[in-house]
Amino acid sequence: MIFSLSLLGLQSKLDYIDSLGVKGVALSSLLKVSADGSDEGVEDFKDIDPRYGTLEDFKLLIESLASKGKCF
Repeated sequence: MIFSLSLLGLQSKLDYIDSLGVKGVALSSLLKVSADGSDEGVEDFKDIDPRYGTLEDFKLLIESLASKGKCF
């Protein structure tokens, strides 16, 4: 199943995901990319693209996944 949500949107669906028996979550392409929007140039390897949320949103999602015993 693929969700196209913000990090907070994904976190809000964790109970549903858990009810499906999902054991882990894989995320791709969350890094902040260059201003022209191309996925070719990562602008910051230590930051989340604002289209998906913030670094704090990401940390909260990881903590929530861990509390439910899910892999990331």
